Order: sequence, then structure tokens, then C-alpha cells
Amino acid sequence: MDRGISTADMDPIDMLEGIAADCKWTHARPDAYSLVIERKLKHGTYGMHVHDTEEEVLFTASRYFACPGYAELELLRMLQLMNRAVRPGTFDFNAGLQRINYSTSLDFNEDRPLAAQFIEARINAMLAVLDATYYCFEAIAGRVMDASMKASDDTPLTCLQPAIAAADAFALFNGDGVGHG
Repeated sequence: MDRGISTADMDPIDMLEGIAADCKWTHARPDAYSLVIERKLKHGTYGMHVHDTEEEVLFTASRYFACPGYAELELLRMLQLMNRAVRPGTFDFNAGLQRINYSTSLDFNEDRPLAAQFIEARINAMLAVLDATYYCFEAIAGRVMDASMKASDDTPLTCLQPAIAAADAFALFNGDGVGHG
């Protein structure tokens, strides 16, 4: 698929379906306005739901996270902190589905179309940010870290640094001019 095409040339979900097929991402199309992608990264398998509202494209990346009851308040506090530090986007936790979600959107119209390469980069950046939060959430849950984590580095705020760095790169790419640290 030509990454130079845009929403001026093609429906965003059709375009994204072509990108997913080219990249060999596991994907499904539940309806004409949505696409669900599954990607395996360093710390697990992530889902990406993309929905076209005709005025904006909504992106939600998610990962499974079994949060022990004693840690849920700390998790919610961390998500509030992340929502202040990581832009663009919003983090939330769905306790019923045991999913951490990271959501953003892109506005577009005839005068401001979205390029295929930009949509692909948005998905890759969102999944990188969510993957970078892996140690942060595991530290909150009190799970054992792997050998790459030192005992002095296992505080949630320290673990959040890779996510903030990934979000900074994401913000620079998007040109939002927001500095995080």
C-alpha cells in the first residue's frame, strides 16, 4: 500500500486495513467504521481498536493487566499522574475487563486529510508508549521484576520514565510542542 495516500483519497479504515495487511499485523474488521489490530511487542500482546466517526479517528491501545485489589488505588493514582505527564492521550483502567487503555484521536476533514504514514506512525507510537509503561504497572502490582530491573529502580515514578520519554518523542512527531521533562 502506498503510504503517500491520505483520507482525501481513501476511507481511513480501508487505508488502515491495507497498512495492517502490508505490515502483516493480525487484524479484524468488526464493522465498516472500525478495525481491531493485535500486535506482539517486547512486554506482551497489545490490542489496538481504531474507529472512524467521520470527523475524527479514535485510537485505543490496550493491554491485559490483572491488578490485585490492594494495588488498585495506587494504579488509579499512577494513571492520573500519567494523564498529566503523557500527552497526547488518556490512560484509564477497565477493572471488569482487566485492561489498561491508552486513547487518542486525530481530527481530519477535506482541508486537513490524514496521510497513511501518519496513521501508521500514530499506532506504532501509541503501542511504544503503552509497552514502555510495562515496568511501571508491574511495580505497582508488586510483581517480581526481571533481571534488567535493579532493586533501586523499581519505584513507579522511575518506571514511568521510559513512557514519558516515548511520549516526548510522540509529541515531537505530532508537533504539539509539549515538553515533559
